[in-house]
Amino acid sequence: MTKKGGHSGHHMSDEEKERIAKELYGKSYADLDTNQQKSVGGHYGGGKTHEMAEEHKK
Repeated sequence: MTKKGGHSGHHMSDEEKERIAKELYGKSYADLDTNQQKSVGGHYGGGKTHEMAEEHKK
């Protein structure tokens, strides 16, 4: 099955970004610096990918 577009995985909604930014840094996503914003994105994408990889090992 192929997906249209160049992105893999699913996009993060603004609500998810806000929630994770507040969880990690205690402030709004818009108030984070670039590295913190990348961390929020990585927290979301990286965690899910890693969990799926662990599931496949079993």
